[in-house]
Amino acid sequence: LMQGKILMLVTSLAGIATIAFAGKHCFRPWGTTASWFGAFLPLTIRGLNLCLTMGQFSAACVGLLTLQWLLLQRQKPLSAGLCWALAMIKAQIAVTFALPLLFPQYRKGLWLGSGILAGLSVVALWHTGTQPIAFLVSWLETLQHFTDLSPNLTGALTNSNLGKSGAFATSLIVILVATTGCAYIAVKRAKPIRKLWGRLTQASISMELAGISAVAGATLFYHGPYDNIMLYPALLCCWLITFRRPTLGNTLLTALITVSLSAPSFIFFRLPGYQMFQVLTWLTAGIVPLLRIASGQAASSSLAIGPRAFCTAKIR
Repeated sequence: LMQGKILMLVTSLAGIATIAFAGKHCFRPWGTTASWFGAFLPLTIRGLNLCLTMGQFSAACVGLLTLQWLLLQRQKPLSAGLCWALAMIKAQIAVTFALPLLFPQYRKGLWLGSGILAGLSVVALWHTGTQPIAFLVSWLETLQHFTDLSPNLTGALTNSNLGKSGAFATSLIVILVATTGCAYIAVKRAKPIRKLWGRLTQASISMELAGISAVAGATLFYHGPYDNIMLYPALLCCWLITFRRPTLGNTLLTALITVSLSAPSFIFFRLPGYQMFQVLTWLTAGIVPLLRIASGQAASSSLAIGPRAFCTAKIR
């Protein structure tokens, strides 16, 4: 329908504008030229054109996630939780961006967003007369058709005949609940993990934290090339770190992630091992910001927008 195409185009362009605006302000402390570099850098990510031409929700979804982080920076967790819930229209992109909503000071945003999603899910299942387990089995079967798009953990778990059984679906739920419980106990009792969690919860809503969320989603779940825009926080984070400390290691990582996200596809896609190179590069781009937060070096730059935020911005 024409109105659907118009809606997709408008929301996608709005998402792209929001992403570019955030990138511009992240580099603003380095001057006008750097700020415009930050604005255009996310737009070089491969697959953004496919997002527009194929009618994908990726750009609109990431635009909402950017608003989520901006609202958290302004200490508005409820509005941020609403943006996150709306961005869950592509859950494989948005789910890991719930990371800052797990922090005590923002948790009410997580409850609001989760409540909205739970309510919509109940209504959808009731309206279609679908049993929850039957829906999960169907989802796992469908998921297997997408696992060849990119290497990912969920694909490795479900790309088997086990994924077609209700027993597997039930077991997966039990495993997820058990893993979450074990992780919670580890955070509470293991001193190194508790210390790292404390660092995370005390960190500002920085580009490092956004980069970690983006990399987690990109490696845990399947994604098409039109979803690569979700990694723009990791790309900006690497560039910001290099701007601040142009060491050989930082420069090399920045070059690698830029190549993995922005280089023309025809150059690399036919090379053996390209997908592994991509995943390893993204994982490294997630580990480096995590180490920076653990060592108390975050944030490289704020995601906040507004004169007050940038008059008081601190670059470390």
